[in-house]
Amino acid sequence: MADTNTPQAIWGRELRHYRQQEGLTQAQLALKIHFSEGLISGVETGQMPASPEFAAACDKVLPTGGALVRLLDWRKGQVFPFWMGRWRDREQAAVALRSYQPLVMSIPRKRGDGPMPQRPSPGPLTLASSRSSDARM
Repeated sequence: MADTNTPQAIWGRELRHYRQQEGLTQAQLALKIHFSEGLISGVETGQMPASPEFAAACDKVLPTGGALVRLLDWRKGQVFPFWMGRWRDREQAAVALRSYQPLVMSIPRKRGDGPMPQRPSPGPLTLASSRSSDARM
Protein backbone atom coordinates (compact mmCIF):
# COMPACT_ATOMS: atom_id res chain seq x y z
CA MET A 1 0.00 0.00 0.00
CA ALA A 2 1.31 3.44 -0.90
CA ASP A 3 2.13 6.02 1.77
CA THR A 4 -0.86 8.37 1.99
CA ASN A 5 1.23 11.39 3.00
CA THR A 6 3.55 11.58 0.00
CA PRO A 7 3.12 14.45 -2.45
CA GLN A 8 2.17 11.87 -5.09
CA ALA A 9 -0.67 10.51 -2.94
CA ILE A 10 -1.89 14.00 -2.07
CA TRP A 11 -1.92 14.91 -5.78
CA GLY A 12 -3.97 11.77 -6.44
CA ARG A 13 -6.52 12.74 -3.80
CA GLU A 14 -6.87 16.15 -5.46
CA LEU A 15 -7.57 14.46 -8.78
CA ARG A 16 -10.20 12.25 -7.12
CA HIS A 17 -11.80 15.32 -5.53
CA TYR A 18 -12.12 17.15 -8.86
CA ARG A 19 -13.35 14.02 -10.65
CA GLN A 20 -16.03 13.31 -8.04
CA GLN A 21 -17.02 16.98 -7.93
CA GLU A 22 -17.73 16.74 -11.66
CA GLY A 23 -19.75 13.54 -11.08
CA LEU A 24 -17.51 11.31 -13.22
CA THR A 25 -16.44 7.74 -12.59
CA GLN A 26 -12.89 6.66 -13.33
CA ALA A 27 -14.15 4.91 -16.46
CA GLN A 28 -15.93 8.05 -17.69
CA LEU A 29 -12.87 10.20 -17.07
CA ALA A 30 -10.70 7.64 -18.86
CA LEU A 31 -12.88 7.94 -21.97
CA LYS A 32 -12.68 11.73 -21.92
CA ILE A 33 -8.93 12.06 -21.43
CA HIS A 34 -7.83 8.98 -23.42
CA PHE A 35 -5.83 7.44 -20.56
CA SER A 36 -6.58 4.06 -19.02
CA GLU A 37 -8.90 3.55 -16.08
CA GLY A 38 -6.11 1.59 -14.37
CA LEU A 39 -3.77 4.57 -14.62
CA ILE A 40 -6.40 6.88 -13.14
CA SER A 41 -6.94 4.44 -10.28
CA GLY A 42 -3.20 4.12 -9.65
CA VAL A 43 -2.68 7.88 -9.68
CA GLU A 44 -5.64 8.51 -7.36
CA THR A 45 -4.35 6.00 -4.82
CA GLY A 46 -0.81 7.38 -4.99
CA GLN A 47 0.64 4.16 -6.40
CA MET A 48 1.55 5.64 -9.79
CA PRO A 49 2.98 9.04 -10.67
CA ALA A 50 1.10 11.46 -12.89
CA SER A 51 2.85 12.77 -15.98
CA PRO A 52 2.53 16.39 -17.08
CA GLU A 53 0.54 15.17 -20.12
CA PHE A 54 -1.88 13.28 -17.86
CA ALA A 55 -2.31 16.33 -15.60
CA ALA A 56 -2.92 18.61 -18.60
CA ALA A 57 -5.56 16.24 -20.01
CA CYS A 58 -7.34 16.16 -16.64
CA ASP A 59 -7.18 19.95 -16.36
CA LYS A 60 -8.88 20.28 -19.76
CA VAL A 61 -11.80 18.02 -18.79
CA LEU A 62 -12.22 18.87 -15.10
CA PRO A 63 -12.99 22.34 -13.66
CA THR A 64 -9.60 22.73 -11.97
CA GLY A 65 -8.43 26.05 -13.35
CA GLY A 66 -5.09 24.42 -14.18
CA ALA A 67 -4.46 23.35 -10.58
CA LEU A 68 -3.38 19.81 -11.42
CA VAL A 69 -0.53 20.92 -13.68
CA ARG A 70 0.56 23.55 -11.13
CA LEU A 71 0.51 20.96 -8.35
CA LEU A 72 3.04 18.82 -10.23
CA ASP A 73 5.71 21.35 -9.22
CA TRP A 74 6.62 19.11 -6.28
CA ARG A 75 8.29 16.77 -8.78
CA LYS A 76 10.82 19.37 -9.93
CA GLY A 77 12.86 19.23 -6.73
CA GLN A 78 12.69 15.45 -6.34
CA VAL A 79 16.02 13.83 -7.22
CA PHE A 80 15.04 10.26 -6.31
CA PRO A 81 11.64 8.59 -6.62
CA PHE A 82 9.85 8.63 -3.25
CA TRP A 83 10.07 4.83 -2.91
CA MET A 84 13.86 4.96 -3.12
CA GLY A 85 14.21 7.21 -0.06
CA ARG A 86 14.67 4.45 2.50
CA TRP A 87 17.38 2.74 0.43
CA ARG A 88 19.19 6.02 -0.15
CA ASP A 89 19.23 6.73 3.60
CA ARG A 90 20.60 3.27 4.42
CA GLU A 91 23.20 3.48 1.68
CA GLN A 92 24.46 6.84 2.95
CA ALA A 93 24.93 5.36 6.43
CA ALA A 94 26.83 2.33 5.08
CA VAL A 95 30.57 2.11 5.67
CA ALA A 96 31.38 -1.26 4.09
CA LEU A 97 30.12 -3.69 1.51
CA ARG A 98 29.45 -6.89 3.43
CA SER A 99 28.77 -9.24 0.53
CA TYR A 100 28.54 -9.31 -3.24
CA GLN A 101 27.10 -12.30 -5.05
CA PRO A 102 27.33 -12.26 -8.82
CA LEU A 103 24.72 -14.25 -10.65
CA VAL A 104 26.03 -16.69 -13.24
CA MET A 105 23.58 -17.98 -15.81
CA SER A 106 24.30 -20.91 -18.07
CA ILE A 107 22.44 -21.36 -21.31
CA PRO A 108 21.94 -24.88 -22.65
CA ARG A 109 23.83 -25.40 -25.88
CA LYS A 110 24.04 -28.10 -28.48
CA ARG A 111 26.49 -30.89 -27.94
CA GLY A 112 29.91 -30.17 -29.33
CA ASP A 113 29.64 -26.38 -29.28
CA GLY A 114 32.15 -26.07 -26.48
CA PRO A 115 31.76 -24.18 -23.25
CA MET A 116 29.55 -21.12 -23.19
CA PRO A 117 31.27 -17.99 -21.95
CA GLN A 118 29.60 -16.76 -18.78
CA ARG A 119 29.33 -13.18 -17.64
CA PRO A 120 28.63 -12.48 -14.00
CA SER A 121 25.77 -10.12 -13.28
CA PRO A 122 25.42 -7.99 -10.17
CA GLY A 123 23.72 -9.86 -7.38
CA PRO A 124 22.13 -8.61 -4.18
CA LEU A 125 24.15 -6.15 -2.14
CA THR A 126 24.26 -6.11 1.62
CA LEU A 127 25.42 -2.88 3.18
CA ALA A 128 26.78 -2.69 6.70
CA SER A 129 26.12 0.43 8.73
CA SER A 130 28.75 1.90 11.02
CA ARG A 131 26.79 0.89 14.13
CA SER A 132 26.52 -2.78 13.21
CA SER A 133 30.19 -3.06 12.19
CA ASP A 134 31.37 -1.31 15.39
CA ALA A 135 29.32 -3.68 17.50
CA ARG A 136 31.11 -6.73 16.07
CA MET A 137 34.62 -5.33 16.48
